[in-house]
Amino acid sequence: MSSKSSERGDLILDFVSPPEVQQGSDSIEFSAFGQNFTESCLILFDGASPKPTVFVSNQTLKTTLTPAITGVPGQKRVFVHDSTTGEISNDKTLHVVPCDDPR
Repeated sequence: MSSKSSERGDLILDFVSPPEVQQGSDSIEFSAFGQNFTESCLILFDGASPKPTVFVSNQTLKTTLTPAITGVPGQKRVFVHDSTTGEISNDKTLHVVPCDDPR
């Protein structure tokens, strides 16, 4: 018996760009690169609500980073979620580094 995900291939997240941003960064284009993405795939950070995601190809998704994601320094786990099948990819890390000049 085969599942939907095995028929089309597992979601694989290979890397993200940029892999590191400064705390509080706003309006930065963020890309997820991998395999078997579909138009129903969304980018998730730390398992929270999905961010508006642009499907570029079956290997590329894009979103925009906001202070809601970059407001606290630390490591954010990034996943790709297929909203149709419910499948979730492996994770990669976005590093949010502290500001050098807190204002």
